Amino acid sequence: MKKVSSTEKASAKKIRKTRAKKPVFDGPLVSIVMPAHNAADFIDDAIHSVLGQSYGNWELIVVDDASSDKTLEVVKQFGDERIRVIKCLRNGGAAKARNRGVGASKGKFLCFLDADDLWQPDKLERQLAFMAKKDCAFSFASYVFADSKGRPNGKVVRVPETITYRQVLRSGVVLASTVMFDMSRFSKKDMEIADVKDGSVWKKVFDRVESAYGMHSVMAIKGYEAGISFWQKMRRGVR
Repeated sequence: MKKVSSTEKASAKKIRKTRAKKPVFDGPLVSIVMPAHNAADFIDDAIHSVLGQSYGNWELIVVDDASSDKTLEVVKQFGDERIRVIKCLRNGGAAKARNRGVGASKGKFLCFLDADDLWQPDKLERQLAFMAKKDCAFSFASYVFADSKGRPNGKVVRVPETITYRQVLRSGVVLASTVMFDMSRFSKKDMEIADVKDGSVWKKVFDRVESAYGMHSVMAIKGYEAGISFWQKMRRGVR
């Protein structure tokens, strides 16, 4: 992890402000799964970063994990038919919420976005093109951390060009909010996990592919609220 240049920092700051004027809709459907629990204070920005994508053929599945705040009210105010909401009556945790979202997904490609993370406006468009060029089933990207106010703090995680099963377990460098899976080469069962400490998903994923491909460009801001990424928690549970 190294400090980002002033140019890159300025680019990262545009994540919240930049909006695509004419989104491209010609292409495969991309499913985006967003688990949320008491996320009313920051989910608005996360959803705006999806609405601002330069690629428009997506569905956003927000899984409300029995929030006790106004998370549902915030989500419903958008009124975009591409946004679907699944409400859990009982709090089951991030893993179960994510599984429900995956189960409801319809897209050829699958992505995750945590409710306190943000995407660059061209994240989907560039990642789809990247995967087509590499002819890969699984990709991920570099990201920058945010401070307590959600602003890029200059600490960038640069991902490797490729990563293997053993490397992903050791490094924990793959952030869930940057991944994209070609679901024509995986099953929904491959994406299921029991809890955040269940590392079996990586075994299932890498049983299908030898390696995953990393994008050097910063494609997301990692929210401060989460502290440590979902996938890092999962990795630490592997024995």
